[in-house]
Amino acid sequence: MSVDLNKEEIIRFVRAWFARLNEHAPIEKIKSMLSAQGLQMKFPEATLANYEQVEKWYKGVTTKFFDQSHILKNIEIKSNGDEIDISLVVNWRAHAWEPPQASSEWFNFDALQSWTILRDGPGGNYLIKKYIVESLKPNEDNTKEIANKYFEYVNKGEWDSWLGLFADDVIMDEQVLGRIKGKGALSKAIEGLRGNPDFHNFPKEFVVEGDQAVVTCNVKTTLPGDKKIDIRVANYYKIKDGKIAYFANFHDTAPFK
Repeated sequence: MSVDLNKEEIIRFVRAWFARLNEHAPIEKIKSMLSAQGLQMKFPEATLANYEQVEKWYKGVTTKFFDQSHILKNIEIKSNGDEIDISLVVNWRAHAWEPPQASSEWFNFDALQSWTILRDGPGGNYLIKKYIVESLKPNEDNTKEIANKYFEYVNKGEWDSWLGLFADDVIMDEQVLGRIKGKGALSKAIEGLRGNPDFHNFPKEFVVEGDQAVVTCNVKTTLPGDKKIDIRVANYYKIKDGKIAYFANFHDTAPFK
């Protein structure tokens, strides 16, 4: 038997779910929208199959994320026997903070999600049986925000926050230092910059496409022996899961010799 589709009612249910996530609603209100039987939930950070796992996950995300918003961009709804399948795209934005970070991080993703919902008995409320985050695609605003933070932290000398922008397994092709693999190696590579308050990097032009960005910038610093550096640079960024996964810069190396 096929269920009747009341699309407006289903969309209200979907929006109500996202509203509760935004508000950090009490866990009982979250669980009241989930099926106790056959529950499947998959997020980038966790796979859940029962209320106990949901409670643990929810405590973690409500501790880490704040100022959240979920903006429904597209939704497709179809009947599947006694259940209803939903495919949707939602823009998710949030700040996140974890100790001992000096500042929060900003996330802005378009998430493709697949849901299966059902009625809690004849005429009952809808319940989520399956909730799968299929993919997260950085919104171009997020890519530019990360690139902007790169320069902000450099110019403030906030190198720990700057490192926080990079993925743990980042690969960097740096014009002077060569290829650097991993955040640990990157931390060691910038030890000299930490002690140089005269190092500045000023962004000029941004070109952003999806999860990639190219920024032209102006590096100014003073090297040992009072040698002044003032050069134009092009930076390339590849963003994955809200972090810089690959970085390369291009400039004249002669002034550094």
